[in-house]
Amino acid sequence: MNGLVLEGGGARGSYHVGALKAFKERNIKFDYVVGTSIGSINGVFVVTNELDKLEALWRSASSKELFGIDENIFNAFKNKNLTKENIKKGLQTIYQVIKNAGIDTTNLKNMLIENIDEDKLRKSNIEYGLATYNISKAKKIQVFKNDIPKGKLIEYLLASSYLPIFKFKKIIDENYYLDGGAYDKCPLDMLINKKLDNIYVVRAHRDKLAKYKTKTKIYEIKSYKKLGSIITFSKDITDYNIKLGYFDTLKVLDNLDGNEYYFKHKSEEYYDKILTNKNILKKYNKWLTINNKRIIINTLENICKFYKIDKFKVYNIPTLIIKIKILSKFKKSPYKDFIKELKVKF
Repeated sequence: MNGLVLEGGGARGSYHVGALKAFKERNIKFDYVVGTSIGSINGVFVVTNELDKLEALWRSASSKELFGIDENIFNAFKNKNLTKENIKKGLQTIYQVIKNAGIDTTNLKNMLIENIDEDKLRKSNIEYGLATYNISKAKKIQVFKNDIPKGKLIEYLLASSYLPIFKFKKIIDENYYLDGGAYDKCPLDMLINKKLDNIYVVRAHRDKLAKYKTKTKIYEIKSYKKLGSIITFSKDITDYNIKLGYFDTLKVLDNLDGNEYYFKHKSEEYYDKILTNKNILKKYNKWLTINNKRIIINTLENICKFYKIDKFKVYNIPTLIIKIKILSKFKKSPYKDFIKELKVKF
């Protein structure tokens, strides 16, 4: 039996979509799905088997449509592209948020109503759960679908996803709620005692995952780099995060090597054979390690970045070395000696 945990993270939830595509491709199915914040929303589409619909929603989502905030303004301030027009629009946005006492969630709620089928969720054989935080009672809430009153799923999803920057509103039973991530953004504990064989945890943050004493095998999937703002929904970021989530999941499922790139797994003995020059290894040992595999992989990744080799592809090491050697003949690099010493071994 398999469980899936989808961590909260707002707009970073596009990373989940890529992971779900990889799970589907590898025919990994789930008996339990839990999440908080955006993870609770994405989780519904896993349970109702509507991953194509989920992806389409993500690819069309924008901060402007959901919250009335132009994502281009966020990007302008982030990239320090502060023209008079951008500053003016930014101040207008801030003024509107202050005037409303927070960001209005009407569009977000309408989106959930239009796209989520509560009956389909309840009829599914897959167990579903979400986490939120009841401010009125200062209490964390973790519920499974049978604990959610019929007709109240949307309210619970909204409560689970209610960021502190949203307009303060009563949501369920005249109580105020806050995004589940305010207490615990990764509700792994909801599945620890379910006697599952495997739990796959798809992260949206890079901090350490809580540890539990359990016989269940836990697979953690997370990005090597930050996934962007939690509130900036934009096509470019979404496209990138979906690709990243897909390949990062393949890295775990297929035991791939690499940090920022994706290499078919090879043993340490293999790496000992493809570069034997100790002086070269010592020169590139910037990570203070005696593990030749790590030195070579880190340097290969730097070479790939130098030559702007596509990140989103699974590479076979000997084929990649041949590609790098060819590229080095046309464009010199700071890694010339390293490339020269690399041996091609299939």
